Amino acid sequence: MAPSHSTSKRKTVLPLHIDTASFLNPPAPQGTSFTVGNVLGRRCTAKRPVTFLILLLLMSVGWNVLQYRFDWRQQQQHYGVYDPLPAAPLPHHRHAIIVTGHAIYTGARTNTSAIYDESNWILESYQHGQLGTFIEHIQKGIDILISDPLALLVFSGGQTRPSAGPISEGASYWQVAQILIQQSDQRHHLRNRMIVEDYARDSYENILFSLCRFAEMTNEYPSHLTIIGFDFKRPRFEQLHIPSIRYPLDQFDYIGIDPTNDDDNEAAKRGELANSFTPFSTDLYACRGSLRQKKLDRNPYRRRSPYRSTCPALTPLLDYCPYTNKIFTGPLPWAS
Repeated sequence: MAPSHSTSKRKTVLPLHIDTASFLNPPAPQGTSFTVGNVLGRRCTAKRPVTFLILLLLMSVGWNVLQYRFDWRQQQQHYGVYDPLPAAPLPHHRHAIIVTGHAIYTGARTNTSAIYDESNWILESYQHGQLGTFIEHIQKGIDILISDPLALLVFSGGQTRPSAGPISEGASYWQVAQILIQQSDQRHHLRNRMIVEDYARDSYENILFSLCRFAEMTNEYPSHLTIIGFDFKRPRFEQLHIPSIRYPLDQFDYIGIDPTNDDDNEAAKRGELANSFTPFSTDLYACRGSLRQKKLDRNPYRRRSPYRSTCPALTPLLDYCPYTNKIFTGPLPWAS
């Protein structure tokens, strides 16, 4: 019997085939060869604007930095042009004599007897009876100045007393010195070798600021240093201040002159140990705690020294404040 139409021949069904390559290489537009490399290339091309913007930003920052440095240098050059300094007037002097200020004279400028009158001085309560010793310090500085033609006499001390007005200790000591030499045949020559440092607020600054002031007037730092003050302060200068700035001890002298009253001297020694030597021994650079506060209290007119600008070789030392009380080890103009 012939087969029926229901049992006619069936079409062959092929197995399902997924062309995975088409996912990686989708059909390309006509005339274009589209591969994995092309896809990645397009992705990289999409990132190029971002990269370009980053490079542009970096170039802009770099240009601004260079422009700032150029402007800063120009300002420094203009500072020298528009605010010039004369040549150092005393270039051949090598010995610095420092008289540290302790009080402020406000009396007549020509009357010798006036300088011995306590009413013409701004004194602390504990300084009464010490006036003659202040004048001895000044006179000793004058005597050394006369004996050494290569010396400069520096009177150091800031505007520390509100009741004195804007008169510094250094300037008032300079005025007393002019009264003391007014009868001398050498007074004009001596006066030319007396200078004032009027920013120091403590004994450490008396030394460091005076060294800078000496350099301002000579273009050199001194090869010999003499300090005149109270003898009961000698340990502070010899054991703390001079070592802290590493000034050569063989080029340093301290001349101490105390009041004649022995009882006062003993009290002064006790006060020196408690209020000065001990605090400085734990804070050599007077930049923390009670010593820092003392400097603030002694600066009623909010003055700030110019020495970071005029003595740049000392700037690292002027800014030095170690919490470990470590001696400054950076380069110094008087230390090899």
